[in-house]
Amino acid sequence: MDKVITALEAGGGLLKTFGMFGAGRAARQAGKAQRAANERAAKRTVAVAQRESLEEKRKARLLASRALALAAAGGGGASDPSIVKLIADIEGEGAYRAGVALYRGQEDAAKLRYEGTLAEWSGQADQQTANLKGASALLETSGGLYAKYQREKNKRKEPDYG
Repeated sequence: MDKVITALEAGGGLLKTFGMFGAGRAARQAGKAQRAANERAAKRTVAVAQRESLEEKRKARLLASRALALAAAGGGGASDPSIVKLIADIEGEGAYRAGVALYRGQEDAAKLRYEGTLAEWSGQADQQTANLKGASALLETSGGLYAKYQREKNKRKEPDYG
């Protein structure tokens, strides 16, 4: 019966050790997967921001064109200083809004990339922790089995009547 219990203890220790190693690998893979997912999301975020930037530029061009058409319909000329300033202001505001849209998208993408990097680092740290726990479980099991072996060995010794 003792041999069966010893074998079960050894098997349990090995299962615990390999389970820890497997959990560590899974944590590392999850971190890598999260980083890859965040990278894809960051690229989509930048693409959306680029599209928003183009839309802001388009709106500014349409508004400037409308201002010029209204000035011409009202009898003003395209070279009138107030019209030139108004169109320049509209185009400047459009460029500013386009730049803000790009900046916002790039900042959101940078945040996603940073979170992905943190997830990957966390997975690596979790793997290292699991590996240490697995090694600890293996040493603990080995130590326990060795102590049991020594007790059995000492029981079997012939008494010394000296």
